[in-house]
Amino acid sequence: MVEILCPHCEEEIALDDDASGEFVCPHCERKFEWNTEPFAEAFANEQADDKILGMTRNQWALGCALLGLLAGALSVSMFIGAINDISSDLTNMSLDGVLTTIASACFIVLPIGTILIWFAYTAWSPRSYSDE
Repeated sequence: MVEILCPHCEEEIALDDDASGEFVCPHCERKFEWNTEPFAEAFANEQADDKILGMTRNQWALGCALLGLLAGALSVSMFIGAINDISSDLTNMSLDGVLTTIASACFIVLPIGTILIWFAYTAWSPRSYSDE
């Protein structure tokens, strides 16, 4: 048996030598941890097992979200550029290139961006650790 002091009320508590985990103080009835991995080590160990090509799942999700936002911005830029081409060149209307640009922006680039952002949303793995 080992005797420790409660971190809250500083009363003595007897625990087994190999005891570890979360306990409730019999004196103040508040929770405390004993003989557990520090938070940083536990988080690092958990993250080390969850790597794909050297990056964590959340790093992949963040990368996908940024690429998705970039694709969305590119799509909007392509669409606005095509509309400006139509309005500035009313006398020499060649709609083939403009319609191709608009179709590419709406049906290729924008869906790719949407899929990347959706993947980022589903892949993100929030961590919640509380002190209680």
